[in-house]
Amino acid sequence: MLSGAIASGLGYAIWYAALPNLNATQGASIQLSVPVLTALLGSIFLGEHVSNQQLLAMGVIIFGIASVILGKKKADMR
Repeated sequence: MLSGAIASGLGYAIWYAALPNLNATQGASIQLSVPVLTALLGSIFLGEHVSNQQLLAMGVIIFGIASVILGKKKADMR
């Protein structure tokens, strides 16, 4: 339980430190990566099975997040 509290506390500290550097669209988009990261870390550290279909879906999600963030930066530069 203590390790969970420390990990959550550290995660929130990092998130709130990064938040002032993000706009609302970027912050919301990055939050959408949490399930993908959770599944990948569960696979790496806990040996949970991730199917090919799930990997494909994760790729689509990450591509969507990247396109929103990078597209927003390009639009801001104009």
